[in-house]
Amino acid sequence: MASLLKNGLNYSARRRQNREGFFMVRFCYNVFTKYICVCCIIAGCSSANTGVLKAHAENTQRAPAQSALSSLPILTNLPSNFYKGPIAVQIDDSKRAPAKIFLPLQYKDEAKWPLVILLHGLSGTAKTEDAYLGLSYRVSRRGFILLAPEGMPMPIGTTIGGGQDLGGNQFWNATDFCCDLAKTDVDDVSYLLHLLEYAKKTYKVDSERVYIIGHSNGGFMANRLGCEAGKHFAAMASLAGGAYDDLKKCRVLDPVSYLQIHAVDDPTVLYKENKKYSGGVETISQWLTKDGCVSTVQTEGDKDFVYLIPGLDTKKEHWRQCSSGKDVALWTIRPFVVAGHNPHVPLFNLNFMESVLDFLLSHKLP
Repeated sequence: MASLLKNGLNYSARRRQNREGFFMVRFCYNVFTKYICVCCIIAGCSSANTGVLKAHAENTQRAPAQSALSSLPILTNLPSNFYKGPIAVQIDDSKRAPAKIFLPLQYKDEAKWPLVILLHGLSGTAKTEDAYLGLSYRVSRRGFILLAPEGMPMPIGTTIGGGQDLGGNQFWNATDFCCDLAKTDVDDVSYLLHLLEYAKKTYKVDSERVYIIGHSNGGFMANRLGCEAGKHFAAMASLAGGAYDDLKKCRVLDPVSYLQIHAVDDPTVLYKENKKYSGGVETISQWLTKDGCVSTVQTEGDKDFVYLIPGLDTKKEHWRQCSSGKDVALWTIRPFVVAGHNPHVPLFNLNFMESVLDFLLSHKLP
């Protein structure tokens, strides 16, 4: 738990320390961010992950040479927005910050729209998670509604071992391991389901195409929802998240199509064995059981998803022969050590989030 929290709290500090590894990212962000966004949205290529560039470049202290900048074209008349919103949503009187809803520019009540729910990690926010994965920039081109809720802030005085006051840092009460440090017993399952119901009543949401992607603590929360309310979701994805240590703790074993993305050398949420929670491999094992999948796995070829790992870095495996009619996928990021690379928060290229959305949006409830 301490490792999970430390990773979130020190995220910005690590970015500054690893400025050598992010030199090219800052260069791309400063010069090409809006240009890439516009070109990709218009042309339909791999969408602009400007959020990824910004999240890893804001605190980088090295700048590109002025001679390099002077030779680049000046871009004008760029669109100022890529979505309608964000629209703040407050459904209770708690201390929780309002959730945000992003609508496609082409949104109309005459049609029904897929809904993607984004769950941030421990000590993160909906804004920082969206900056990292860049989902809001994709709502118009991919045609979905984005719902980005906020976890509950920890009470003032929350500490680990009498250390730093962690009050105000946001969390999801996902499992007995992660991450209600103050033992508030907040019911995040109920909150998220009420938020989903609000979105369905207020906007034209296609109830057969509701999806979740969670990162770290948000991945644990996605799995918690899969244990209690899986029937509401057509597919789920977890990035560097985990699940209960024992499948028997799941209240409901609803089958759901599921994707786990995990780095082998993730030091924060482990890829393999752990006595306190299920890491990447064990989480997949639980979903194979819940979805009734046979042992046969299809390898779909390695992909290049991570900027700082040279060559093909991610192995894609897929289980499709499941008695439930669902499918399960595991994307494993190979271990690699280089300045700036954090296996728990990899710096993804433009294709990564597009591929995650391809997986999610290809599923529909019967």
